[in-house]
Amino acid sequence: MDALSETLRVVQLSGAFFIDGRFTAPWCYQSPAAAVAAPFLDPGAERVVIFHLIIEGACWIETGNQPPLLVRAGEVALFPHGDAHRMGSEPGLTPAEGGDLAAVLSRRPGRLIHGGGGARTRMACGYMACDSRLARLLLRGLPTVVQVDVRAAEAVSWLESSVNYALAEARSPRPGGEGVLAKLSELLFVEVLRLHIARQGEERIGWLAGIGDRIVG
Repeated sequence: MDALSETLRVVQLSGAFFIDGRFTAPWCYQSPAAAVAAPFLDPGAERVVIFHLIIEGACWIETGNQPPLLVRAGEVALFPHGDAHRMGSEPGLTPAEGGDLAAVLSRRPGRLIHGGGGARTRMACGYMACDSRLARLLLRGLPTVVQVDVRAAEAVSWLESSVNYALAEARSPRPGGEGVLAKLSELLFVEVLRLHIARQGEERIGWLAGIGDRIVG
């Protein structure tokens, strides 16, 4: 068994998709820090990682003082350190006034609809709760935002269509929809890590770089 698989086997992971977002330009939404959202997402979790899968359209992501990041359909933006961030149809927009977070997350996946009627963006927002061991091993060496394209990786492009299908299923009377989404969120999290490891060049450092090396791993 390789090092990443062994690590994921012994640490506890749990997660879900909690927002089915449907936006039309102009739009802007402020996502709170993971530490703020954690009590509503997974009470008692030692660490919560937020991620967004863009299903349709595109959005700009602004985090702290970093340059705006454009995330397109088929790409995932993962926030391994739980930074608060702003998402919108273009940089610099004022975010919409947030509603009661507990009410928004009372049903999963909650449907969030907002915007001015222009170009469409649809995204699935999810989280992964993990223990402190995983945070120390996997997350410490990651940047503020990890951006990967699941459509470009033919082996995992099925994940996007599976998430899209499961989002619709979760809002239907058929049982088990939320359970399917929970498993898909875990799969997507792991695949994002694998894709990030695979694309790192010679400058890669840290534990993830080690397990990506055939001999060191």
